[in-house]
Amino acid sequence: MPLSGKKMLKKHPEYSSYLVCSDGRVWSQNADRFLIPQKDKDGYLCVGLRQENKPRTRKIHQLVLETFAGERRKTQGTRHLDGNKENNNLSNLRWGTHKENMLDERRIVKNDKGRILRSKLCVADVLEIRKLYPVTCTAKEIATRYGITRTHVYEIKSGKSWGWL
Repeated sequence: MPLSGKKMLKKHPEYSSYLVCSDGRVWSQNADRFLIPQKDKDGYLCVGLRQENKPRTRKIHQLVLETFAGERRKTQGTRHLDGNKENNNLSNLRWGTHKENMLDERRIVKNDKGRILRSKLCVADVLEIRKLYPVTCTAKEIATRYGITRTHVYEIKSGKSWGWL
């Protein structure tokens, strides 16, 4: 299996025929290759695994942490420190609480130069929406133009959404 640099490869504690790489790739010993990840509905990268002939889809970030950081506690979830759901490198992942995840998101938003990760809008769009509504366009027209809901238009105008701007 091709590995370069300071990457680690370790057997997953539950799925013994799979090796997880610290860079977020998963090696199948049965197929003798790295698995090709797919995105789930939330944008996380997943792979299909088999154990005792039963198929199971697993998120790669969870496999990486289970392999290198141990089991998560019930109160913990996965933190992508840079906010990028596709960056499953061990150095970017931590087990953490919901509160820690929200603090990460707030930190990422403040450091961003315009477009918020996972957002349909950038700073310029939000400023334009605030100018347009309700003077020039209806909430419905703006929502259609930017691919957002009318409620989101109202929240942007009131400061409930993007209030830091």
